[in-house]
Amino acid sequence: LPRWMHYYNWHRQHAGIDYQCPINTLGINMNNLLALHS
Repeated sequence: LPRWMHYYNWHRQHAGIDYQCPINTLGINMNNLLALHS
């Protein structure tokens, strides 16, 4: 399940949010490990 959740939130495009990945809609810098994994 953790691998699927990572794919779903980080890599899979969603039609409901204009074919973006959910993580992209948060406006978080991808290099900010503390914000992403805390």
